[in-house]
Amino acid sequence: MFTAYILACSDGTYHFGVTKNLKARLTYHEEGQNESAYTFTRRPIRLVHQKNFYKIRTAIAYEAALKTKSNQEVAQIISGELELNIESNVTIETSETEIATIILPASYLGNLAYFANIKSNQEIVLDVNERFQKQSYRSRCTILSANGLQNLIVPVVRPNGKETLMNDILISYTEDWQKDHIKAIESAYRRAPYFEFYADELFEILQKKHKKLVDLSLELTLFLMTSFGIECKVRISQKEEKSSIELKNEMYPKARKNYQAQPYQQALNKGDFENNLSVIDLLFNCGKNGINLID
Repeated sequence: MFTAYILACSDGTYHFGVTKNLKARLTYHEEGQNESAYTFTRRPIRLVHQKNFYKIRTAIAYEAALKTKSNQEVAQIISGELELNIESNVTIETSETEIATIILPASYLGNLAYFANIKSNQEIVLDVNERFQKQSYRSRCTILSANGLQNLIVPVVRPNGKETLMNDILISYTEDWQKDHIKAIESAYRRAPYFEFYADELFEILQKKHKKLVDLSLELTLFLMTSFGIECKVRISQKEEKSSIELKNEMYPKARKNYQAQPYQQALNKGDFENNLSVIDLLFNCGKNGINLID
């Protein structure tokens, strides 16, 4: 359960936030544990509104909506005179008349370069009509574990062999790869600052038995876009829509170092910054504002 909250500050302003542990967060603000926090010089503070959500993305969307309201409207929300309704910023479009801004191969927990492409466009199209390529980020991702880089690979079935299109790639469940992936992600990021905010919903998606790889990739991509607050339309490609060779080449691990993001603190990393990992590395370490570190 996640809680979006409003704090009334001593100077008459409001502070908005989202937490999984409201009691601990209130203590954090009341005791002034961070001198750079908005509430540090505005104590004492008072909890005046809270609303619980099962999913972090909904709580974040609610917080973002609160920040767009005037002080008068916030006061009405607190008193119950005004009800705040929210909708996800991410939509799935299927209309053939929509014009694609960028066409991307579908990716499993895409890396920073992949999401830099998404961030810089208002609409993306997932290419499901290309031939599946083994040993690419279409069915794998790279995270940073205590023992260094670790690849998480989704086992697949290719009904038509090498000619199988992405839209026809099936996920194999002959081995418990879901358990292995969740265990690896938890081991790598449970000490990261924002792990508890996003892990439950991510693991809920991973535990589902999607039939097709593209269905899993789509749901994960939508979850990550919403978590970062990326406002973008997403739709599935038509037969005539294909991703470029340049974007296809970015899907291979050997191209990982071609993209450079701003370095950030990484859990378990005591050495040099590991660049362009799966975007969950950025999410767990930096939260939703981490999106500002990639262009």
